[in-house]
Amino acid sequence: MARRPRGRDFLWLVLASGLVLVSRLPFLTPGYGADPDAWRTASAVRLIAETGRYHESHSPGHPVQEWVGSLLWQTGPQGLNGATAVASALSALFFGLACLELGAGAWSALAALALAFAPIVYIHSVDAMDYVWALCFSMAALWLALSGRWVFAGIALGLAIGSRITAGLLLIPLLLLGANERKTWGGVGAFVILSLGIGAAMYVPNFLQHGMQIFALTPAPYPPLSRLLQDTTLELWGTIGGLGVAVAIVASLLGRPVVGVLKSHREWIACAVLSILLYLVAFLRLPDEPAYLIPVVPFVVLVLARLARPALFAAACACILVSPYFLDLGRPDGAPARSGEIPLPGGQPLVILRPSEGALFVDRRQRKTGMRNGIGIVTAIRNLKAPAAVVVASWLPQVEVMSHDTRPEGVRLVEYVRAGEADSLLRRGTTVYYVPGTEAGSLYYEHVDLASIGARPLPYEPTP
Repeated sequence: MARRPRGRDFLWLVLASGLVLVSRLPFLTPGYGADPDAWRTASAVRLIAETGRYHESHSPGHPVQEWVGSLLWQTGPQGLNGATAVASALSALFFGLACLELGAGAWSALAALALAFAPIVYIHSVDAMDYVWALCFSMAALWLALSGRWVFAGIALGLAIGSRITAGLLLIPLLLLGANERKTWGGVGAFVILSLGIGAAMYVPNFLQHGMQIFALTPAPYPPLSRLLQDTTLELWGTIGGLGVAVAIVASLLGRPVVGVLKSHREWIACAVLSILLYLVAFLRLPDEPAYLIPVVPFVVLVLARLARPALFAAACACILVSPYFLDLGRPDGAPARSGEIPLPGGQPLVILRPSEGALFVDRRQRKTGMRNGIGIVTAIRNLKAPAAVVVASWLPQVEVMSHDTRPEGVRLVEYVRAGEADSLLRRGTTVYYVPGTEAGSLYYEHVDLASIGARPLPYEPTP
């Protein structure tokens, strides 16, 4: 590949990366994120800081983020989420540098912005999840591999694996970049050894504590086809961005072949396509979260930059840039449509159209609601008389973080209780409470009807 261009193109890329960081600052709070795993991360980094020993946030662990986060835990959401925001800006920078290596010139800055402003990336750029940390190191590995610096690429990919173990899937596509040039085989060999060695070493502390249990999975029910289609399209790109990307790809495939923003190189095209396929297959095997597809986003942008005319590529990127802010088309959250929202179809909507609210603002609203409900739950728990056990289900990570210094002695938080465990608690005089809304999960996961075993609803009124 060509050497990294410098000058004006690089300056535009640096400015674009700075814009990415600044755009995150208003959204770093409230809380650590809408996903319970974000709160598990907050709990884990506090335990690491207090004990000096590794504690996983959620299996199989995300050691790079968790060890770094342990240095920041006292700064609260601003510090931990802010570190993720920095990782998002670096992701854009490294991806843009990769585009420069491929000859994109000034278009590299626009491609970097498209990656950073894809709604799924934006949302997880301002919380305490691990996705963007892995993306940051993966994009560094891509850039370094394209520039022929295989040793450093191996270190970067090893850190990506240490941030999220599925980043190891990128190892195979990156090997395609150096497999056809004999002079690079030594460097490629070092790349493989370093990637796997550093990545595996990150998980040794957790493996020594828990063994193969760290790889155990508890998947949710497999979603229907309609949910899969939404998760692989609109959840990634948003409504406006999804339409822009779809139109650009279809128009490019149906039109005459053109010279796009990037020139054709068989190695990197194969790398991009294989990366998309590998992560898509991995997602379809365990489609719990659309964010699992975040690694696909940069490679789709690369393919689009090759297929589309420059004007069409620019239009698609512009659609992605505005997509986090407007016209969300999302699944209902259990509540009826609010003012300004349109249920589609009426009655029992499959989706809700929010014309003036994009996915980023929907996530922020959910985080605010989650914080209000968390405060309500914690307040109710503080007023309980011991001994008591509270079934909190998915609220467990957030309530543990918010109440770890103030929870009354003798009041225990549990995700769910088994039937035999509930009987034992009641015989010992322990009152069992449950957060309203956790009944269905208790029936599904533990086959326990909370009301029938004598559990009481926590005296707390949920905020919709």
